[in-house]
Amino acid sequence: ALFSLTILLQMYVTRLFAQYREVKAIASDQRIQAFHELIHGFYAVKMHNWEKLMEERIKKLRENEEASIRRMLYLKALNY
Repeated sequence: ALFSLTILLQMYVTRLFAQYREVKAIASDQRIQAFHELIHGFYAVKMHNWEKLMEERIKKLRENEEASIRRMLYLKALNY
């Protein structure tokens, strides 16, 4: 019975880990896209004084990405 519960728990943790990995990938893609927009629109950003807005946007995206990485690491630590 304990073996069966262990297998079920492992399956559940694996599914959660896959979901967190997908969330992390989406967060990373959004952050990379924001950097891409910043680099390609650098002159427009400087001309309109949007540096602070872009910095805040990228910072918020990075915080979201870090939160998803942290959740993955907690889950990974619990799994061992």
